[in-house]
Amino acid sequence: MHPMLDYVNLISRRRIVVDLGACDIKVLLLERTARGVRIVSTRLIDFADGGFMTQDESSVELQKLLEMMGEYPVILIIPEHLSLSRLTQFSIGPRRELSRESLRELSGWFHLGEDEEILWELRYIRKLPGYVNAGILTMARALDVDDQVQRLGIYETNLIRVTTPANALADAWSYLGPEKSSAILIEVGATTTAVVVIESGQSVYSTSFPIGGESLTEVIASYFDIPFDEAELRKREERFFVDEDQTPVPLKAAVESWLNELASVLEIQFGDPEYVMSELQRRPVLLSGGGSRIPGMLDYLRHVYGFRIESWEELMSEKELDDMDGIDRYLGALGAGWSPCQRQSLMPTHLRQTRFVQTIQFFANIVTATVIGGILIFLGVCSFREFQHFSDLNSELDAIERAFGRIKAIDSLMLERYHHFTDHLQLIEKYRKSLDWSRSINSLENARFESGLWMILLADKATYFDSSQAVATNLVDAVPSTATQQNGAPPQTSSPDSLTRLEQPGLVSQIVIDGPIEASLTRLSTMVERLKNQEPFAAVDRLPSDTQQDLVPEEFALTNQTFTLRLDWGGYDTFTFSPSWTNRFVIRLPQSSGSTNSTRSVPSTTIRKL
Repeated sequence: MHPMLDYVNLISRRRIVVDLGACDIKVLLLERTARGVRIVSTRLIDFADGGFMTQDESSVELQKLLEMMGEYPVILIIPEHLSLSRLTQFSIGPRRELSRESLRELSGWFHLGEDEEILWELRYIRKLPGYVNAGILTMARALDVDDQVQRLGIYETNLIRVTTPANALADAWSYLGPEKSSAILIEVGATTTAVVVIESGQSVYSTSFPIGGESLTEVIASYFDIPFDEAELRKREERFFVDEDQTPVPLKAAVESWLNELASVLEIQFGDPEYVMSELQRRPVLLSGGGSRIPGMLDYLRHVYGFRIESWEELMSEKELDDMDGIDRYLGALGAGWSPCQRQSLMPTHLRQTRFVQTIQFFANIVTATVIGGILIFLGVCSFREFQHFSDLNSELDAIERAFGRIKAIDSLMLERYHHFTDHLQLIEKYRKSLDWSRSINSLENARFESGLWMILLADKATYFDSSQAVATNLVDAVPSTATQQNGAPPQTSSPDSLTRLEQPGLVSQIVIDGPIEASLTRLSTMVERLKNQEPFAAVDRLPSDTQQDLVPEEFALTNQTFTLRLDWGGYDTFTFSPSWTNRFVIRLPQSSGSTNSTRSVPSTTIRKL
């Protein structure tokens, strides 16, 4: 079988259940649905049809049948006599407590070899008073299970669970029976009878004893002195059990012996033999298997012994499973197929390990396929988007061409607006320069008035430091110096290098202070402090004598009373002066009374732009 089929089997909704009986093999193909299970088909390999067949012959027929049904997960029900079940309590957990030695002690199979393994399956009892940390432990020899698994042939790789008829019968009650109900389930096989006690919907006791339908066949063969195979056919077809008077005595004795053995195994659960019989009469008793199909057997047990015999058919009709003839004989297979696979079952160790590896490989393949699928989907989405972009390209290009024509029209309009803007920007620059000059004149005028100074002369810093004829071009009553306009040449302007050297644009002012020297220095200090706190100045410093040039005419200069200040404007981080800007202003003031230069003739206060 292809390995990928194993991966598909893990998530398949269909199951094949194989019930290996002593005289027949029942095969059930079912499908798990949201409402429960749906029976797809049933097959029966009867060893008595056309003559008895050997185990090898039945195995060949079984493999042919599995091949016909398809590659689906297989659940195997082994004969009950190969297992042993008992109620077991645990303190720390079954996986820690169920060692090889403890399993030998629980099963009593001390004759097994040291290397022989005991397989086990556990059904927990949950939320039931009197059963704390308890469960039904089913044990089987690994060699016996291997012998039964080998009957599947190549289909043993599809095996997902191995269980017993008793456990399968308990699963059937969990699916078909009422919730939180009590009952006694009895399956009469060919050589073994399996017994399950149900309390509150759960299996609390499971056992078996080696008396089945073949025991009754032997009694019939002996009573009528006929061959065994003929007795088997007559048992199935003739009604030997009518009432207590008409039933042959050997058959009544066989039933009595079977009931005594049943009561004996139930004493372990209920204790008192009389209480056992009362429970068989009080609780619902549901029979299944080949023994339950003996004509007249159920009525005989109901009327002679007072058993409360109930029918599985009524329960199956509620689940809509009564549409197939003889479906009651597949109860164990139905329960095993419906029940989720146990984490620990009677599967041989090598098959369990193989299934574990297949599970890991399956999920690894799922992850790989998911990643690859995600990548392919991502590439497909990206390709589809690229195709959409490509299909929209022509329309976008047409729109771009139309927009390009509009941009050309807007560009010509913006160019025209730009020329207007440039003109306005030049006007704004000129206005800003004139505004800073006016603010400087106003600040100096206020400082001069408050400090009582006599005369202030101004020049921009770049012109002052770059001009070598600063004195000649700043006469009080003169017009602009001819030295700066010879041959129509423009006046000397500041350069970017000089602005960089001067750090910040601003003014240079020469101040003439009338009065005593000490008083002049005091008034100068007062004026400097006032100017430091006024706009638009960022710094006010006094220039040393070696960097001074004369702006004050000789007739107005006072020895040790003419001072030069450097006034830096603030807020010019990105502003550059026009190279042709060389404004100059002169402020002249009248001589104050009591001045030492009282003989000088000084006109009234004026402000001139030279």
